[in-house]
Amino acid sequence: MAMPARWASYWLLRELYRFGEWVGITRGSTLGGQVLGLNFVRPPAWWGFLADVTSFALPLVGVYGAMAFACARLWTWRAGWRRVVLAAAVGAGVAALFYRLLGVWVMSSGLEFFEWCGASAVRLGGPILMGPGGPFHGTTWADVAGNWYTRFSDRLSSVIVGAGVTIGMLRVLRETVVAFACRGCGYDRRGIAAESVCPECGAAAAAAD
Repeated sequence: MAMPARWASYWLLRELYRFGEWVGITRGSTLGGQVLGLNFVRPPAWWGFLADVTSFALPLVGVYGAMAFACARLWTWRAGWRRVVLAAAVGAGVAALFYRLLGVWVMSSGLEFFEWCGASAVRLGGPILMGPGGPFHGTTWADVAGNWYTRFSDRLSSVIVGAGVTIGMLRVLRETVVAFACRGCGYDRRGIAAESVCPECGAAAAAAD
């Protein structure tokens, strides 16, 4: 999930910067960077935050929606498309905020660990010099794992956190909406005696309740 979200968010971020230039929000003379071939000027702080969060969250809504729908079918939950979309949107929003606010901390927290494991890094008075392949330039497992962690850990951890929030949100909505449903098939048992079997699937009362 993290890899499609990574490239989709880059593409969407580029288009958001283009839109910002078109409406006059990100115009200026100070170069801010480059995204997929687009040289953009330095945007206002609020615009950069909005663009980062939006570009990361939107691609995940579809991914989390498909995941939530599959989980609901697997666990025989009755989850309508509105509840699935709501849970996916909340999870994607949490994932985007986690990435924007804590992603750098997650990425940097593992650098010293991999150095302790034997990875080779070049330090310039404390900060680690980042190379084209990552901060580590050796060939040991610690170097390879450290470079992989530095490259993907911020997005991968954000996607995992968002997936957990999506499932938790879907579970809360499912329990709230179908509190009277049969646990076996989801049939609405309101008006049926508690000791009666489910008229839809024949599940015993204990299993239905």
